Amino acid sequence: MLDLLQLHKTEDNRDARCWVLANGKTLKKEIIILQSKILKKIGRSEMINFLAKNAGIKLKIKLNNLSVKEWLSQIERLQIENGISCNQMEEITGTSGEDWIKIQKGLHLPCCKKLNKIAKVVGLKIDNKCNGYDFCLRSTDVIIKSLNSDWVPLIVISGLVDLYEKFVSKNENIKEKILGKIDRLRVLQNNSIPINAIKEIDIPLAKILGAFAADGNYYPPDMLRWEDEYIEQLELLSQWFRKSFGFSLKIKHSNGMKNSFTTKFRNKIVGRYMETFFDYKPAKKIYSCNNCSTNFELLNSTISE
Repeated sequence: MLDLLQLHKTEDNRDARCWVLANGKTLKKEIIILQSKILKKIGRSEMINFLAKNAGIKLKIKLNNLSVKEWLSQIERLQIENGISCNQMEEITGTSGEDWIKIQKGLHLPCCKKLNKIAKVVGLKIDNKCNGYDFCLRSTDVIIKSLNSDWVPLIVISGLVDLYEKFVSKNENIKEKILGKIDRLRVLQNNSIPINAIKEIDIPLAKILGAFAADGNYYPPDMLRWEDEYIEQLELLSQWFRKSFGFSLKIKHSNGMKNSFTTKFRNKIVGRYMETFFDYKPAKKIYSCNNCSTNFELLNSTISE
């Protein structure tokens, strides 16, 4: 089974909008069961702060049963207690009036640099080692909401698995059980289209990889492209994509005077599959056997079946 949790990369930690989310018919139920067993051993704040740290978040807050929105409401209370007007807060923190009202209502989650500045002015106690333009608060909010959501970030699933193995049981192979519940994947962006979560190297995927090795190119960021003089070859490729990842490809004539056809698309998750499991990189193609791996041995055996 392919370890789908590896599709989350360290470089995604800075902004939750880069996170890969997982969905499945019974995944939410399993995640809730996982949490309930963990919470019998540790507190909710401890669990959330562990998940946040695991996602590279440097902010620690004692939420207990509060949401991030409710936690932010303390800012308004402290502002009133300190006799600081909204105009003064806007000027001191460099925040527009509209954004300041949203921050008080928990509708706008400020970057770490601004959060530290606000906390210092009103005397809000936080443990935040991040002083840049990262969005630790927004990422924390995503984590909390995902704990009871149909779509769960892979980095959250990874953290829950680690907690389970640490505090509940190391012998249940809980990771494999959870991976088996994942059916679909998407990125935390409104325009991200869910695709099938491929957990085994099947024949359509093997054919895609073979076609990529022959005629495919991979450009940053996340652009995959094929070109062939026979449109039938690309139509077959589109069928393999539909059978594996669940979407078809758009095919058109090549630009310029070339008598050929092309298909190209950007998809972060498909790109991660190529990089993580099959060692394809977004760079100039080099034909070499130096990087052959166990997965390619499995690929060859799959094609020959």
